[in-house]
Amino acid sequence: MGVVGGDRGTGRGQAGDPRAAGPHEFRYRYRALWLDTGRDSFANTGVRDATGRSGKFAGHQLEGRARYWIVPKQVRLDFGGAYLATGRFLERAPNATRQGATLYGYADVTITF
Repeated sequence: MGVVGGDRGTGRGQAGDPRAAGPHEFRYRYRALWLDTGRDSFANTGVRDATGRSGKFAGHQLEGRARYWIVPKQVRLDFGGAYLATGRFLERAPNATRQGATLYGYADVTITF
């Protein structure tokens, strides 16, 4: 879930417990995104500063998801998204896009047979 998928050590933050009682489930997560060193690249984007002068802070990520069973155990709706507010590294790295914050979203229907 989110811009930086999985728990690969690039994000540190808080996650909300899923609320799965009944047909609804809600989940959220906040992560502060850091590089291990100033010379690393950010996740799998290829954005990198070989000099390390752009810093190590990549930004803030807030993500969420909502699920609802339309037909219990058979048809489920899933909506979610992530907001990435860029930090110093993603604003100053030589090959950064410098387009500012990014918003991702998705919608999904799962049918189980």
